Amino acid sequence: MLTPQETRKIIQDSMDRHIIWITFELISILNFNAVRYICGYKTDKQFYLWKNRKASPTIDQEIRLRCAYEAVKLIQSEFGKDTAISWLMGMNTILDNESPLKTLREVKNLDKLYAVVGAAKSFVFAR
Repeated sequence: MLTPQETRKIIQDSMDRHIIWITFELISILNFNAVRYICGYKTDKQFYLWKNRKASPTIDQEIRLRCAYEAVKLIQSEFGKDTAISWLMGMNTILDNESPLKTLREVKNLDKLYAVVGAAKSFVFAR
């Protein structure tokens, strides 16, 4: 079970860590395809431009990635990588029966993005 300190660290990392660190951490947990999908990219090239400081994510992309990181990391820390990936792709009633992955990619309303994190917290702590 996640301790309060571990939970706080995940939340703090999602806010304080550089977006490049968050992006590549997400890629290591999920894969390039999932992170590309969240950002709306067709290739990995843009991530390497970010890494080499030749480009930056948009504010919208940064918020999506930070929300994705917090949600995925909470679930991975409690249940493991495979469960985090499955949760991200599965239907979620809190998100109007959409998958968290699709919500992270397509939603325009920031409250709905934060709802992904709320859904992850419900999944982890509702026992």
